[in-house]
Amino acid sequence: MESLLRAAQAVSEWLDDPRNVPEGFGGPGSPANRLRRVTKVCGGSGEVWKAWSEAAGENPRLGTAEGGWHRVSQELADTAMAALAGIFHLSGSTEAVRERLREAALKSASRAGQWYLEHDGELPEGAMAPLSVLIPGGEALLRPVREGGDGG
Repeated sequence: MESLLRAAQAVSEWLDDPRNVPEGFGGPGSPANRLRRVTKVCGGSGEVWKAWSEAAGENPRLGTAEGGWHRVSQELADTAMAALAGIFHLSGSTEAVRERLREAALKSASRAGQWYLEHDGELPEGAMAPLSVLIPGGEALLRPVREGGDGG
């Protein structure tokens, strides 16, 4: 995790270097540059969609593309990195990036657990029950209570 956070910091600092801010964006601290930085994930999501379209063979005339689903996962990772660098750009702190990730993990895990609990433990065929979702440090985020059990 630490190397990922350091990488997000390095990417963010590189993108904010005045030599790398495109002309017309007013410099690293300008509102236009902030918009450029925060919306990099939008461009990334477009690349994810394009990779998915090619992997799925969505256009019958073109067929499927080389790289397939692996390329889709690469584009997702690129977009995630853009998001982490964007968080660093806004906060200037790897600790803030870690905290935003922890908050997102808690929110997502609680939604998954809530669905599981609301459906009396019934999941679609092949799905795995979110009995325990952990984050670094071993903090239990979700432990659905089992009948007659202690929740663990």
